[in-house]
Amino acid sequence: MNDELSEICGRSRKSNERGYPWAVSIMLKNGVNRLGGSIISPYHILTVAHGFMSFHGGDETPCM
Repeated sequence: MNDELSEICGRSRKSNERGYPWAVSIMLKNGVNRLGGSIISPYHILTVAHGFMSFHGGDETPCM
């Protein structure tokens, strides 16, 4: 993550996969991270609705 983005995102830092077990990454079919979410039950993920909108046109539907 570059310095400018780190400033915007609150000085994020890397973590291992087990550091935040409730956190998920919702990715595009090509493996690019689209947005994050939180596990709120065994069957539900809480995230933002605008993360599923296509801002650039084309197929940007996350692979779930």
